[in-house]
Amino acid sequence: MMRRILIERARRKLAAKRGGRAGHLDADEIEIGAPTGKEEISAPTAKRDWTNLPRRPRRVRQPDY
Repeated sequence: MMRRILIERARRKLAAKRGGRAGHLDADEIEIGAPTGKEEISAPTAKRDWTNLPRRPRRVRQPDY
């Protein structure tokens, strides 16, 4: 009998540690914001200027430790 009490107490403690009594949300209740098309795209992602890049990548120097 004592063993069952101790096991149940340990299970409740672990469940509480892992959010056992946390409220659950239904996926249908969550509203997801969709883009309206009015947002501006930031300049770096809108158009990249590839003309200023070197033709060959330069060699990266590794630090000497």
